Amino acid sequence: MNFSQIAGVFSDVLVKLTSDDKAILVHPVNADGTSGIDVDIVAPNIDASCYIGKSSGTNGGDFVVVYTAATQLTLSSFPGSITALYAADIESIRQINAVGTVIATYHRDDTTMLMSGAVLTVTGAVFGATDKFIIFTNIPRPASSSSGGAGGGSIVYTNMSGDFIATPTNGAATITITGLPFTLEAGHVTLGSIKKKAVTTSVITTLLPSTISVSGGVITLGGISNFATGDEVYITLIGPDKAYDTALDNTLVAVQNPDYGHETSVETLISEDDVTGTNLTADAGGSATTLVDATGAFSIASTAVGYIARNITESTSATVTSVDSATQITTGAGITNWSSDEYYLPLVKRYEINMETYRNLTLHARLTTVANVTCYLKIYGTLDASATVDADTNWVDMSTALLGAAGGLTSTGAATTETLKYINAVNSPIPMLKYMLKLVVEKTTTGVSVGALYTVFVKKSS
Repeated sequence: MNFSQIAGVFSDVLVKLTSDDKAILVHPVNADGTSGIDVDIVAPNIDASCYIGKSSGTNGGDFVVVYTAATQLTLSSFPGSITALYAADIESIRQINAVGTVIATYHRDDTTMLMSGAVLTVTGAVFGATDKFIIFTNIPRPASSSSGGAGGGSIVYTNMSGDFIATPTNGAATITITGLPFTLEAGHVTLGSIKKKAVTTSVITTLLPSTISVSGGVITLGGISNFATGDEVYITLIGPDKAYDTALDNTLVAVQNPDYGHETSVETLISEDDVTGTNLTADAGGSATTLVDATGAFSIASTAVGYIARNITESTSATVTSVDSATQITTGAGITNWSSDEYYLPLVKRYEINMETYRNLTLHARLTTVANVTCYLKIYGTLDASATVDADTNWVDMSTALLGAAGGLTSTGAATTETLKYINAVNSPIPMLKYMLKLVVEKTTTGVSVGALYTVFVKKSS
C-alpha cells in the first residue's frame, strides 16, 4: 500500500468526541465489506442527566452503593420517583480503590449484570470491601428539576423563602417540617439539599446523610451527628409544581401555605412516672408557718405554691403560701411546728407550648395516680414573650375556660383521668403566643406511692 492509499483510509476515519465523555473510534468499511482498521474504544457512559449512584462518603450520589461481596453491590436510598432498579437500568460501573485509582470499569456491552431485589451481581467482578463505586444508569432525572415545572411554576421549595418551617431537634438527627402544601416524602428531600449552621462555630456545612426517611413531616437523617440547641438548617426540597394546586388542577392558583398543610405531628409533651416532691427534714429551725432547711434548695420552679405540704412527723398538713429562698418556705396554719420534722412538699413541673403561627391546639391527657397521691393539670396562656416556665409570673390561668375547672384536670387515688380537648378561637378568645401546662403532684396522706403515670400528647394546626 502506497502513501496515497494510506491517506485515503485515514480520511474515512470518523472520530467523534461528545460532551458526555464518550470517545468512539468508528472504523471504515472497505469495498469488499471488510474492516479497514479493527479498533473499537468505548468509554463509560457518563450522563449527568441520568441518575448516578455512589458509595457513602462521596458527594452528589442519587442513591447509595455498598460493597456486599466480591461480585455483589447493594443499592439503597433511591430517589422518590424510583422504587427499585433493574438490570437494564445499569449502564456501567467504576471501581475505585482506597488510594483513589480506577482499577476496573464494567460496561453493559461486555459484562453480565443482574439485579435481585436491591443486590446487583456483576459477573467476573473482583470487588473489595474498601473500594468505592460509581454506578451510571440510563434513568433520566426529572426535567428542569432546578427551576420550573410542567405547569410553569417552580418545583423548588426552601425554608429561606418561607415555603415551609424547618426545625432541627436538639439531641437527635431529625428535622420537623411544617407548612408544606403537599405530603413530604423522602424523595423530595433526596433530590434537594440540607445545609447546617452550627451554633458553636457558625460554620456552615452541607449534610450528606447515608439514609433519609420521612414520617409525619419529620425527616430522619442517618449517618450524621445530632443537632444541638441553636443549630440552624437551610433546606431545599424538590416538590410538586407550584403552578398547580394539590389536585394538579392548573385552572386554580396554588396556595403555598394552606391550613390543611400547616400542622404539626403529634408530640409527647409530658411523659412522667412516679414524680415526687421534696422529702427531707427541716433541720435548720423554723416555726408553725416557717419551714427552714439548710439543704432544701427550694425554688418556685419545683415547689407548688397554693398546694398542700405534709408534716410527716406530726401527720398534719398546711398550704404552701410562698417560697422565700432556697432554704425557707412559708405555709399557712395547720402545723404545730416545722422545726426538726420530716416534711413532704408538693411538686410542680411546667411545659411550654409555642403557638406562634398556630391557632388550634389539641390536648390528649392521661393522668394515672395511685393511693396517697393527687395530680392536677392546669393550663395558662400569655402574649408576653418574656414569660418563662420557671414560674407562673406573666402567665394567665385559663384552666376554667379551656379545661372546664379552676383546678384543671384532676386525678386522685388509684384512678385514671383521660380527656381530649380541642382548643381554638371558640373557647380561646385570642390567638395565643404560647400556652403553659402545669403539672402538680401532692401527697394526700403520708403513705408510699409508686406507679403513677402522667402523659400528655399535643398537636397544633393553623
